[in-house]
Amino acid sequence: MITFDPSRGSGLWDRLMERLHLWAELGVRADVAVCATPHTGLTGLRPPRPHQLHLLTARTSSLATRHVPRWVDDVAPDVVYARLSLPWPALALAAKRAPLVLEVHADPIVESKYRPVSYRAVSRIFTRAVLARASGFVFVDPELASSRTFARLGRPSVCIPNGIDLPDGPSPEPLKHGQRPRVVLVAGADEPWQGIPKLAELARAIPEFEFHVIGSQAGFSHLTVHPQSSGTDYTDLLSSMHVGVGNLALEQIGRREPSPLKVREYLRHRLPVAIAHDDPDLNDSDPSLHNFGYGFTVTPEVVDRFREFVVRVAGTSCTDALRDSVGLLPKERARVEFLHQFSESVGAR
Repeated sequence: MITFDPSRGSGLWDRLMERLHLWAELGVRADVAVCATPHTGLTGLRPPRPHQLHLLTARTSSLATRHVPRWVDDVAPDVVYARLSLPWPALALAAKRAPLVLEVHADPIVESKYRPVSYRAVSRIFTRAVLARASGFVFVDPELASSRTFARLGRPSVCIPNGIDLPDGPSPEPLKHGQRPRVVLVAGADEPWQGIPKLAELARAIPEFEFHVIGSQAGFSHLTVHPQSSGTDYTDLLSSMHVGVGNLALEQIGRREPSPLKVREYLRHRLPVAIAHDDPDLNDSDPSLHNFGYGFTVTPEVVDRFREFVVRVAGTSCTDALRDSVGLLPKERARVEFLHQFSESVGAR
């Protein structure tokens, strides 16, 4: 169950379809509920068999969550597996009808500080009630399991960082004679933890590189901004780059150990990557990875080290070991095994 529309250019729908393909191979059938408006881009789309898509619609995604309890009654699932974005009260009602396991990507209280006032209010009012009724948690970041918000609950949990399907694909374009290396950050939105101002500082300090941002409305000089890009246009644009950059300001929301999907997309395209966090899957000693360091500031030394990295790797592929570390199949096996214990408890009752 997803309580927001994942079709709006974020890539989440594609990631969900990758998961469902593997779940089918692993013997799992999912009824996928998405809370959205009647104008959602998901209309007419179908997940792979044997899964089914259920669009719960209203004027807004948040209002559509009111359909969740009735949907759970109709479907009668063994387990409700929901991505936690905001703790809508419908999640607590769903937990009265079936075991509720929440996939947690961030602390809702911390992240809500950067959202509109209405989001902050929802988090403050409903977080405790929803989390108290959850049967278990799947944490994307290891540190979330030990955070004050979740550790006190004592529920079964597992940490499964984000993964991605890794089909065979072309290597990055070789660097042509006289061509400037192309560095890209896929932002998706202009949240402060994307760190676009830091990328702009790097761009000012290294004018011999091209710096690109995809999915932003930012107006920083020295950056080439691509406000919207999807489908083949997005794939072609990413394939034309030489180095992919992850979130550069995660210290603003206290996330030291995330596993950003954008970094996994870079690796799927075989791009060397630069990050500014402690990714649970990635080995900092890998020659095709550069880590600025969590909470870094742009200093002359930082600029020099990044310049050297890009010059060395531009036009080459990331190592197979780095790419393979984010593969999806072992992660989905672990997820299904974890969820199975809750369906067994239902059968026992």
